[in-house]
Amino acid sequence: MVEHLQHHAVKRRRAVERGEIRPLAELLTMIRGKLPGEITGVEIERHHGEWLYEFIVVDKAGRLFEVYVEPNSGAIRS
Repeated sequence: MVEHLQHHAVKRRRAVERGEIRPLAELLTMIRGKLPGEITGVEIERHHGEWLYEFIVVDKAGRLFEVYVEPNSGAIRS
């Protein structure tokens, strides 16, 4: 399990180094005001061969949302 997580961490770091994805801190600066609430979690995964950030967001009413964000442009997917 640990080796699996380390392998994914290396893949993400290399993707940042190659410019395939923005670092999380940079992306957060771009999108913070565009999300419907407070970020409570984040993951980055590959879906159908492309990277995608998944943010878990809680709005003021306590509703939970999964918000998907393009890793370079910061565009929010619906």
